[in-house]
Amino acid sequence: VGLMTLLVIPRLFNSMTHVELKSAARQTMTLLHQARDMAYFQKKRIKVSLNLEKDEIQVFQYADKDYEPVNKLKYSYPDGIKLKQYKKKDKEVTQGEADIFFSPNGNSSGGMVTLNNDKKRIYTIEVDFITGNARILE
Repeated sequence: VGLMTLLVIPRLFNSMTHVELKSAARQTMTLLHQARDMAYFQKKRIKVSLNLEKDEIQVFQYADKDYEPVNKLKYSYPDGIKLKQYKKKDKEVTQGEADIFFSPNGNSSGGMVTLNNDKKRIYTIEVDFITGNARILE
């Protein structure tokens, strides 16, 4: 029983951290889809701000020459999950903030958002610049 406990507990813990990372990746993808839909249906420019220092993502709506936060469209990543980087063509952001813009016609500024956990597992969410659609790459 002791030997089985030594073998099973670490695997169970690793599985839980993987599930938490996958859930965070899905939450990020959902938030990006919501931002795209808002831009299209409300005919307003939407900005998704990625804060790599605070490990959070927030949606802003363009209004009167400035961006205002959209209520309830903010996600802070759980402990152990980090916004690792944002990459767009030849631009790579690993600290500070990065923005993804969605326009009323459905397209976006595009790019790739990478999340990782303490176990160095990585998920990447790709945002297509033509369609504005987000998908998880494993």
